[in-house]
Amino acid sequence: MQQFIEANGSEVVTPQPDESSKATAISAKQQAQLSDAMAAMAAAEAADPPPALVILSRLLGLSRFEMEILLLCAAMELDMRTAGLCARAHTRLKDSSDQPNPYMTDSLA
Repeated sequence: MQQFIEANGSEVVTPQPDESSKATAISAKQQAQLSDAMAAMAAAEAADPPPALVILSRLLGLSRFEMEILLLCAAMELDMRTAGLCARAHTRLKDSSDQPNPYMTDSLA
């Protein structure tokens, strides 16, 4: 996540959906960044000793999904740019012109 934020800053650009489809495709660059971030997470999990998040996840028996939700919630408190990323993601998810939510919700999961 941190690598993704550093690479993109708070200005994450995502392609606009096609009129005929609500699905959002990600670019090749974004796919490569996502793959790099996943590889970095796997390398961190394999480190000795593993990061505190991995230790906590093992102790609590969290799934990968639950661990990533916990990481996103912690990121909201540790990095002010995360709120902007959440707001942009909310804008991409909803059809209305309401103000985007600058916080984590279940729709982002």
